[in-house]
Amino acid sequence: FVFERGVAVVAEKTWQARRAAGVVEIEWEAGKLAGFDSEALRLAMEARSFEPGSAVRVEGDVSAALAREDVTVIEATYEAPFLAHATMEPQNCVAWYKGDEIELWAPTQSSTIIQSVAQQLTKLPKERVIVHTTLMGGGFGRRASHDFPAEAVMISMKLKKPVQIIWSREEDMRTDYFRPQALAHFEAAIDEDGKVAGVSAHVITQSIIGQSDWFGTVFPHWIPDVTRTMLSRTALGLFNTGTVTDPTSTEGLSEMPYAFETTRVEYSQLNVPVPVGFWRSVGHSFNGFFAEGFVDELANAAEKDPFEFRKELLGSTHPRELAVLEEAARRANWGTPTPEGVGRGIAVHHSFASYCAQVVDVRIVDGKIEVERVVCAFDCGMVINPDIVKAQMEGAINFGLSAALLQEITFVDGLPQQSNFDDFPLLRMNEAPEIEVYIIESSAAPTGAGEPGLPPVAPALANAIHDAVGVRLRRMPMQAALTEALADRGAVSYTH
Repeated sequence: FVFERGVAVVAEKTWQARRAAGVVEIEWEAGKLAGFDSEALRLAMEARSFEPGSAVRVEGDVSAALAREDVTVIEATYEAPFLAHATMEPQNCVAWYKGDEIELWAPTQSSTIIQSVAQQLTKLPKERVIVHTTLMGGGFGRRASHDFPAEAVMISMKLKKPVQIIWSREEDMRTDYFRPQALAHFEAAIDEDGKVAGVSAHVITQSIIGQSDWFGTVFPHWIPDVTRTMLSRTALGLFNTGTVTDPTSTEGLSEMPYAFETTRVEYSQLNVPVPVGFWRSVGHSFNGFFAEGFVDELANAAEKDPFEFRKELLGSTHPRELAVLEEAARRANWGTPTPEGVGRGIAVHHSFASYCAQVVDVRIVDGKIEVERVVCAFDCGMVINPDIVKAQMEGAINFGLSAALLQEITFVDGLPQQSNFDDFPLLRMNEAPEIEVYIIESSAAPTGAGEPGLPPVAPALANAIHDAVGVRLRRMPMQAALTEALADRGAVSYTH
């Protein structure tokens, strides 16, 4: 039967319903994404990056710095694709509508939002909407959305029975709230002494906060529905017209810690109908790559060691970034010769009130990127359970490497082209690097540990690849980018 979100096939058993769904013939409308093409969007973003954006950070006159006669101007454009969350457990939920009460069992990161959505759908009082939060096979931000529980509620209300909704892998991957496609254009001025006179960054991406189908759920339950709707529309209007800048779009760039003489960060919001959502480390996941990749380019242009260059720019004003940077470099034996054919890269990033630096060792074999080792230094304040912190770092590093090396979601005529792990691969066990995690002892208040391990790994990897083969990769996934770059150079294999 048709319901509010599509067509439901219901049976007593999962595979009975799945087989039945396979023979149902459905004629779909093209929908809001008709004609949408992610490659065309990429080209449009690149063109827009040269136009003025909304300023989110201005320190000094960057334009004057770039116009100086005694400087060299460095320009670069960095890109990141749409990404699915690809949780090992596809989205699922059990809902049991009983007329005067509803119970839900869901692997969710947002029990309160699910309760609010179920309350709006059933019109039941809050105390009659019971949500049981189960264990989950991966979240990464995907299970902060409420689409799959809403479907279970709608179908259970129609059948007046308990319903378990289970998405297939293909349904899960193609109807995600994707990590948004993003692009950043940089300009920087370096004087004859290797000093950075100014850095300008312009980020173009969608607003995650301005997604209309969940925004209204964040307001308190005691606010009347009509008022909640009005507040939601007003807030959405502020984000989607650019009146209010979405901080998740520029986080990781807008607060770069380096002591450049002048700094300007701008943002231009994309308004395209692709549903986007929180993806592990959110804006930091791409802005960390953008910022730390470009800082390495500045170090190369200034003919300085990338570690020493960062250390000098951090100075004494950012002691915690400096501490993890120095610890990662020391543990990785930075400055000593690497084995033949191995490149080494470094990056440091502050996110979720924590500080993380990583050094990556990489080897290029017949054009294939092989990550050999990742050394991670991490400061999240006082640590209660070091094993959990280390596990989070290891998971974030492997998750980040999967995205950096291999993953992208592309759209052609509005349809995602990837659907399973054959064309959206995860890092396999035999591809995973040796990981060393070193925790900085601290008496500061505990802070984030689930997400801050991800942002530094992509730029450290890109910087290591440049060290290994002299190719500067500015877009992900890097394996495809490197294959293209080496083909353009007329070779498939390089050594250090």
